[in-house]
Amino acid sequence: MANDHSPARMDANSVFPRLSSFTRRLNGLAMACMFGLVFFSVVAVVARYFFNAPIPGDNEIVELIMVGAVFIGAVAVAQLDKNHVNIDMVLLKLSPRARILTEALTLIFGILLMGLLVWSSWETASLFAENGNTTLMMTIPLYPFAFLIPLGVFLLLLVMTGDLIGCFRQAAELGFQKTLGGLVFALTTLLLLLAVLWLRHTWEVDPLVLGVVGLLFCVLLFVTGMPVSFSMFVAGFLGMAYLRGVTPALGFLGDSLWRTTANYSYAVAPLFITMGYFILHADISRELFEAAYKWVGKMHGGLAAATIAACAAYGAVVGVPFMGPVSMGTIAMPEMKRYGYDDALSSGSICAGGTLGTLIPPSVPLIFYGILTQQSIGVLFVAGIVPGLITMAVWMIQVYLMCRKNPQFGPPGPLFSIKEKTLSLGRIWPVLALFVIVVGGMYYGIMTPVEAGAFGAFGALLIGICQRRYTGKKFLQSLAGSCVMVAMMFMMLAGAKVLGSFFVLSRFPYALSEALTAMALPPTLIILLVCAVIVILSCFIDGLVLLFICVPIFFPIITNFGFDPIWFGVVICILTNIGALTPPFALNVFALKGVCPELPIGTIYRGVLPFMCSNIAVLVVFILFPEIITWLPNLISR
Repeated sequence: MANDHSPARMDANSVFPRLSSFTRRLNGLAMACMFGLVFFSVVAVVARYFFNAPIPGDNEIVELIMVGAVFIGAVAVAQLDKNHVNIDMVLLKLSPRARILTEALTLIFGILLMGLLVWSSWETASLFAENGNTTLMMTIPLYPFAFLIPLGVFLLLLVMTGDLIGCFRQAAELGFQKTLGGLVFALTTLLLLLAVLWLRHTWEVDPLVLGVVGLLFCVLLFVTGMPVSFSMFVAGFLGMAYLRGVTPALGFLGDSLWRTTANYSYAVAPLFITMGYFILHADISRELFEAAYKWVGKMHGGLAAATIAACAAYGAVVGVPFMGPVSMGTIAMPEMKRYGYDDALSSGSICAGGTLGTLIPPSVPLIFYGILTQQSIGVLFVAGIVPGLITMAVWMIQVYLMCRKNPQFGPPGPLFSIKEKTLSLGRIWPVLALFVIVVGGMYYGIMTPVEAGAFGAFGALLIGICQRRYTGKKFLQSLAGSCVMVAMMFMMLAGAKVLGSFFVLSRFPYALSEALTAMALPPTLIILLVCAVIVILSCFIDGLVLLFICVPIFFPIITNFGFDPIWFGVVICILTNIGALTPPFALNVFALKGVCPELPIGTIYRGVLPFMCSNIAVLVVFILFPEIITWLPNLISR
């Protein structure tokens, strides 16, 4: 009898090695597009400002380059490397046989979805070719670039097919391949039959009920381990097809991929993400930590306070969520162990400090919030500065008080001279200057967010080269990581657009808003209820994923009650930060556990608890006194 242990992982990398190799080589073109996006944007700005020679249609060229950066291999490589975000807490608790069955089912429906996306996006590209659609200024034909989308999604479909074959090979090792085939066939047939009945409905459903059903179905797909972007596509498509018919829903499905990627205003996201990866691979985190330690290390718990300050500085130049615990965990944790710091305090300061990157600009979550809500990204960046610095200061003071009361938690560090402190700043001044130029350029209208992102990415690359920390390998690693993250996030953004459009058609957010209005509750109580719901959800769902789900639902409610949308953007980022520290799905906790496997998970949770409580207290202050967040944006906009 076969043992019921987990078999060796089999996926497209082992099933179709040639396809895997071809896809990764093709991704080299996507990496070239990503660097071309950075370089061309910088050239366009320099030509306009310094030579008074603007490049005609530079916005259009950026849009077309973005399509190549996302779909020439990158979305397929994200699947090869299992980088499409999914929620696998439940999946990991299943037996090996149940897990393989669930994975096989989600892959089958993912393949069917990819088939629909290939067909619908091909139809969109064919219409461009038939109608002779071109860019407005340079009259570049759109169809060659539009056809990259179905080709890239088809490559993703092939990779998922390899993963499905891998599931059946794993089942063969466990001796239940035939059983798996029968179960998969029966359940797939049943689910497809239910889908057909749903699409051929003859009954009427209240919009509020329909919206709730769609949301619950989307969450159910999350629980099965299906990638979040695919889940949003499926739930949104079925809901739209129910309300408007299959043909319009298919048209919107294919069109969503084009309109999401070929959009100049969205270029700000890949450019800032690329900036973050260039900084990440330049290995500046150690200098940031050492500089912070020399300035604040003398206080009680100085190493932990320095870690929080260094995480804030790191977030101010990286902007990629949840990289703080990974980077600082490998640097700060050994130092705090060497000086006898309490493990709970050490891990708590690293995990909590890592959340500051979502507030202090450039912040990737704030970028996507701005995209989803059509708010100014520059203003959102300004709004995040004060609450980010306040939260950092509160945590540093908290560490000081904890260690002052219990010196065994973290002893004071040595006293450094002014000369040593000044020299420590000399090692990080290029990064600080880059932050001032990029963020200041946006705030004062010198550069648009897209141009600032391009300058930031190119400047980060130059810093790494000038400091002799960049090799050809690190350069390629930066571009490869950036391409995969951008592809994954843009698939999530396109999925969120489909799901959000379904919510709008169902009038679910508006019905919910009307129901809350009818309750005649004070606005402050309404926002507290919304915050409570988001915090509860963030305990189970990744913060960035939650942003894509909650914004289409709660944003109409927030605006209907007269709350400032800029203020709410910062609030929702703080809420997801709290979720990143709250069990069971505390992403920052898991990130630190990954780089410090010797730390007991209970110790890390015990360490983050005080920081989580103080973060909630700070959030309540921001809710009661929203001017703390809106003061600086209002001051600059005068």
